Amino acid sequence: MKVTLRRKQLKDGRQSLFIDYYHKGKRRYEYLGLYLTGERQSDKEKLQLAQNIRSKRELEVASGEFGFDAKFKQEANLYEFLERFAETKPKRLGIYRQVKRHLLKFTEKDVLRFSDVTPFFLEQWKAYLLTVITSNTARGIFSCLNQVMKQALKEKIISKNPFLEVEPPKPLNIKRDFLTREEIQKLAQTACAKPEVKRAFLFACFCGLRVGDIRRLTWANIQDNAIHITQEKTNEPLYIPLNQTALQLIGERGEPEEKVFNLPSDSVLSVVLHTWIAQAGITKKVTFHTSRHSFACLALENGVDIFTVSKLLGHSRLETTLVYSKILDSKKREAVNKLPEIEVVQ
Repeated sequence: MKVTLRRKQLKDGRQSLFIDYYHKGKRRYEYLGLYLTGERQSDKEKLQLAQNIRSKRELEVASGEFGFDAKFKQEANLYEFLERFAETKPKRLGIYRQVKRHLLKFTEKDVLRFSDVTPFFLEQWKAYLLTVITSNTARGIFSCLNQVMKQALKEKIISKNPFLEVEPPKPLNIKRDFLTREEIQKLAQTACAKPEVKRAFLFACFCGLRVGDIRRLTWANIQDNAIHITQEKTNEPLYIPLNQTALQLIGERGEPEEKVFNLPSDSVLSVVLHTWIAQAGITKKVTFHTSRHSFACLALENGVDIFTVSKLLGHSRLETTLVYSKILDSKKREAVNKLPEIEVVQ
């Protein structure tokens, strides 16, 4: 076996030091968590340390204590692997960065070995996450690291995924406010400081697009009275037919590359929306995303089946859409409870 110290150039200008193990046409890498930054004395010391580690590994291999498929892979830096894995998921890069950020805050170390990630470690990390973020967000973060470890298992860096022995954070049913048909009608009849915000929000109530996709929507995405777009969040294609109200809201067709809506920044959008909602006499807590909830609930109320609603929203799992069905069941129960009571004589 050949054991070689190598360098990898990073985007931030640093060089990551790693050991290259080559045996019978196969390669494995051990990232050392050591970085050359251009500071002469510091780089000299790190190179010396890396060379010492390489020499030690070579002796271990020669003595049979450190086989090619043995423990050195589990000593690799998980952060390095996570970064490389995240690069293959560009649309989810943000959430993988959150995973790394929460791991760094929890461990307070720049190097996290695969061997450190035990079921006990994960239980402690889960408890930490639940103190700093919501249960549902913690569940998503937890799931992302699980995906990283599954990939490590495929690449035979670890022999068993520790997540198999740990329950993820339990999801909580979050109250989702939605607007009724009457409330949407109120908004349609109420003036807004920025008409473009009003137009975009009402349009979203009739198509269910997220605000990010509304911002990106161009006339090229609207063909044959339907939206054809790749979702920003999931990178999955989405097809949504538009009814006459939605077509009326988008107005006269522009150039293919032209944006359908020109919305202000998120902060301005939030202020304008809040003021407009209040002026319409609506007391619910409304964000732009409420338009998406409203679309789902209106579709279900008007007899659209849950599977079709799920496809219109671009959900990958039907369970996600079932939340809206439960909301409507709750509203029906409230309505029935408001019916007057009568005394029945037998």
